[in-house]
Amino acid sequence: MAVFAEHLLAYCFYSRQHIHRSLIKYLYNIRYACFTGITVSLIVVGKRAYFVDIYSGERLKNYTSMFSIISATAPVVAPFIGGYLQKSFGWQSNFYLLAGIAAVFLILELLYGGESLKTYHPFNARSIGNVYKTMLGSPDFSLGLIIIGISY
Repeated sequence: MAVFAEHLLAYCFYSRQHIHRSLIKYLYNIRYACFTGITVSLIVVGKRAYFVDIYSGERLKNYTSMFSIISATAPVVAPFIGGYLQKSFGWQSNFYLLAGIAAVFLILELLYGGESLKTYHPFNARSIGNVYKTMLGSPDFSLGLIIIGISY
């Protein structure tokens, strides 16, 4: 199973765990919030890497732009949809929707997704560590991380 599909499966699982809580106060348990946040971030990073592996040129710009627009629009639209669902059907309905959407994406990923790398490279921890050291040592990258961290 692809890594992206595993993350979608985990997200479906954690959303279903939220549904089975009897009181909303249990959702404040940091353990579940962390798990769902981590799985969402892994899904986003994995799909962005997939776009970079598969597409190039104008198509890559087009898909990454759409991906960025959707990622930026979701935090604005989500409270309205979530509020409507909560008011109309109860607070668990939000998690039914999230688990359902993740299940649909999981099925689509299993049907149409797959490995995107054309050639496999051996794992080299030292070279990967050097890349991270270079990135984190760059003032532009570090400042960008701080700005994004403060804005969220």
